[in-house]
Amino acid sequence: MILSNLSHRQKLRTLDTDLSVYKASNNGRIDVLENFKAGLEGSGDGSIADLQAKHEQQATLITTLETNATTLQSRIDTFNAGLEDGADGTVSTIEQIQLNKVGLAQELVDRGSEITRVEGLVSTEAGARASADTGLGGRIDQEILDRQGAINTEAQ
Repeated sequence: MILSNLSHRQKLRTLDTDLSVYKASNNGRIDVLENFKAGLEGSGDGSIADLQAKHEQQATLITTLETNATTLQSRIDTFNAGLEDGADGTVSTIEQIQLNKVGLAQELVDRGSEITRVEGLVSTEAGARASADTGLGGRIDQEILDRQGAINTEAQ
């Protein structure tokens, strides 16, 4: 409140009084602001330096995450490429499994046929031997008797 009729000295006193009243009413606010300012200027939790350090740590972590995500994506792409249809000329994993399944089924059929063929040959051989043993008066038995007879004749 400045009064034009007052002398400079009185004006200064009035201003000093007004300033004292202002300071008294705002000291609490000033203290809070000073404390806040001191906290920001220090190096403790919540200070600007602390916040900057945390920001830098987070930036480093984000870079690491981005690198890991890129590596993971590359691995996923490689895995997917192995599962895909093989349009690039290579046999995919799924195609290879299917080929193995078809090949295994054919192998089972082929082995079954071969087993049946071999069993037939064994059966034929067994029949031929049995026939040779007993057929025509036992050809083998007769052969044995004939040889023994020849040996006996020779011995005489």
